[in-house]
Amino acid sequence: MDTQFDLLLRGGRVIDPATGRDGVADIAIAGGRIVAIETSLSADAARDVIDVSGKIVTAGLIDTHAHVYQHVTGRFGLNADMVGVRSGVTRWWIRAGQAA
Repeated sequence: MDTQFDLLLRGGRVIDPATGRDGVADIAIAGGRIVAIETSLSADAARDVIDVSGKIVTAGLIDTHAHVYQHVTGRFGLNADMVGVRSGVTRWWIRAGQAA
């Protein structure tokens, strides 16, 4: 069977302030892009399906402030990889002159 979508995120609460969307929907992804957002899309049309019901699905969120100083503040320092990438943060930067 030919599939239309690479991935289908099913049943999550989709919040998109830019479009005013806030409700339960399915999101279809093909070629690395969102190609459809509908209240109900066929699971048969997707190669992979992930049930995200009970979860919030939204565009990337930004944590605008954090203090992460491994090996600088003694035993209370935090590893940047553990705080960032491994906890779901998709963008991370260090201000010039600060310890990584």
